[in-house]
Amino acid sequence: MPYENKSIRVAVLLLLAAGCLVLTGCSEDDGVGLTKADPEFRTEEMPFAFVGVNFDESVPITGGDGPYTLVDVVSGTRDWMTVTVDAGRRIRVTGVPDVRADSLVVVEVQDSAEGRDEVVVMIRARETGEISLVGDWLLSVDVTEATGSLCAGEENAPVETNQVLVGQFGNDVMITGIQGVPSNSLSGKIYHFTETKVHIRLSGSFPEDGGTTTVEYYHLYEEDDGSISGTESWTWDFGSQHCAGKSDIVMTRVP
Repeated sequence: MPYENKSIRVAVLLLLAAGCLVLTGCSEDDGVGLTKADPEFRTEEMPFAFVGVNFDESVPITGGDGPYTLVDVVSGTRDWMTVTVDAGRRIRVTGVPDVRADSLVVVEVQDSAEGRDEVVVMIRARETGEISLVGDWLLSVDVTEATGSLCAGEENAPVETNQVLVGQFGNDVMITGIQGVPSNSLSGKIYHFTETKVHIRLSGSFPEDGGTTTVEYYHLYEEDDGSISGTESWTWDFGSQHCAGKSDIVMTRVP
């Protein structure tokens, strides 16, 4: 399969990942740790919230024997928040933020073995328009690792750059025009890493060179100059053939 196509694919995937840029310090495994014998606090950041926009997000609970039940919302909630345990597996927060603020919500949960733990959920609410990724961007993709007979050696290929369109509604982000195909897109969420930096997480899949490209994870962070950079993990499958790799991504706005 042509390298340039795959690199563009990677770029788009990473851009979507930029949805990560807002609320968390991105990890490949998102989950709330639950330790029965020795409980620990672990902060999980939800996607960005915007004042006046309906918020309905959740993070998975891991580490114990599910399903889980809600014992108590210990502290940190605001009037607009409703906190529940969804389907016995996720901590869910819903409501319409009415103020620009950061909130650390402490929730106590219990698993099926009656082990208990407290989890801390970070929610950052900002004014609409305060964070905007909408517009045309140039995505540069540098493959740093590639395995599989059809993809071996792509680490030595030149950096590929492609122009894509980023759309945003609240904390939802979508990148379209991957590989120059309008129907190729990736989507994700915006997270907040620090007060001034944006973190985006994206994923998705689309047809490529007769096979299917899947973006497994992508984390993008805003730089001081307004550009966005990060990493991506991708796979490409064509019948019995399988490739996997990673790439470095740089994204800059089109003037």
